[in-house]
Amino acid sequence: MIRVFNGDALAIQENDYDWRTALHYFLDGHHNDYVLVYRDDKPIKALSYHDVCYNRDVPEKVIYLDQDVFAEARKYFFTYETQEERWKRAVTVCNRAGEAECILYYQHNPIRIDYPVSEFQEYAFDESLDFDWLARGDLYIFEEYEEYTAFIYDVLERRFPEKRKYFLDENAQIFLGSDGICCVMPDSSPHLDNMVCITSKRERESISEDPQPGIYSSLEIMTSLFWNAGMQHCGMLNPDKKFFLIQFPMHSSGLCDMIRFCLAKIAMTEYSKPEYIPVINLKVPGDTHHFSKNKSQNVWELFFEPLNDYSVEEVMTSQHVLVSSDKIDAFNLYIMEQFYNPQNMREICKKYLQLNSEMKTYISKMRSRVMKTESKMLGVVARGTDYRYGGFDVPCPMDDDEFIELVKIKLKEWNCEYLLLATEDIGILEHFKQAGFGDKLKYIKQERYKYPDTNQPGILVSKMKRTDHDYHDEMPYLAILYLLADCNSLISNCQCGAFVVADYINGGMYEHRYCCGKGECL
Repeated sequence: MIRVFNGDALAIQENDYDWRTALHYFLDGHHNDYVLVYRDDKPIKALSYHDVCYNRDVPEKVIYLDQDVFAEARKYFFTYETQEERWKRAVTVCNRAGEAECILYYQHNPIRIDYPVSEFQEYAFDESLDFDWLARGDLYIFEEYEEYTAFIYDVLERRFPEKRKYFLDENAQIFLGSDGICCVMPDSSPHLDNMVCITSKRERESISEDPQPGIYSSLEIMTSLFWNAGMQHCGMLNPDKKFFLIQFPMHSSGLCDMIRFCLAKIAMTEYSKPEYIPVINLKVPGDTHHFSKNKSQNVWELFFEPLNDYSVEEVMTSQHVLVSSDKIDAFNLYIMEQFYNPQNMREICKKYLQLNSEMKTYISKMRSRVMKTESKMLGVVARGTDYRYGGFDVPCPMDDDEFIELVKIKLKEWNCEYLLLATEDIGILEHFKQAGFGDKLKYIKQERYKYPDTNQPGILVSKMKRTDHDYHDEMPYLAILYLLADCNSLISNCQCGAFVVADYINGGMYEHRYCCGKGECL
């Protein structure tokens, strides 16, 4: 992302420039400001703290306002191959009189394995972009004028000129002038009910927290425009069809992650983009998951039926294939709006989450052993291990003793005779066994774990599994999700995948559903 700086800068003539003077300036409370190097009365380069501190080579470079400013800056910044080389590079923007108007600087997008997003190195307006999301709003409020909001503004001008647009950043006037630009939020508007606020936040909030409606980042809007730009032509079959191939590495992901992220992608094709046919291929070379002893197998089909009659082989010889290669499309608004829509996810689960014959037989046998069909049963999800001690960006489970007392209260309040405990933590199981539930407590036999060292965060539960662990060892975990879905009510010690997926499978039919940290769920 290229951002605009219009604050303090130290002006130094080229012949007077001294590295020590520049460094002293930055260390004296100007770490985020810049040094402008002049030749006579014209700036020739902008230096950041990183340039001076690390003695980076900075060529002479100026961009003029009458150019395509951000495109020129992007070309300059991406002459440096790595993010580290590009980080906080800066370039001066001048008018044709040679006067400095502002400085543009580069910050790389938060490309992480959990929440990946494009750098948008090369892009331009094109009629093939996906404008559906921008079509939804009537009034657009931009928090900051930067590379992406400038492009989004231009797209709105070209495609939806009737829509109202406001910048709250005075820097917008440098590039757009004062005509039609309002840097103060209007007091009232007939379109406030359909207002979209666009921030310039680069970080993605935890996906455990529901987003605020009507507030999106410019990264999310950019992704909504370009999400389908990578269409591949793999062969000559099915010229009249578009396929959405869900194909991402599992790595350390568990079953609930696989189910939730696949279903969200499927839901997008069902509710937002019905022109795409979803196909799942979780068979990625080099993927080091724990479902098939690292053998190359489609993990989805170890547990579930294919989504439809189209095989992966047929898709990979078809004319129009869009590959979804990221596990979590956290910046794709079309997918994430489904991820946060429980009713749509329940419907998708009912339609597409079909057990294969092996799993059907296994779960049927487990159901007959554990479930008490003649009595009400409370499903209890108790997450521990890495959720409690791993230090990850996940909801913290309730204290065991407090949770057990809450379960006792809800057991009585909801008139349930038995409780079915689902936990991967051997310590939590022992706590429940000693809590006085007696034969009312039901649980299944499965691998359970103890966090190896509570003073050492960062250990995933997937790393606690046996080296010869495979999908057979995951079958009890999937079974418990279906048995939880058979219960009359559900309670969890925190918001986690098992609580969410059990609700999807249940179809929203629980009499009560309670999540610690959130309360009673509707």
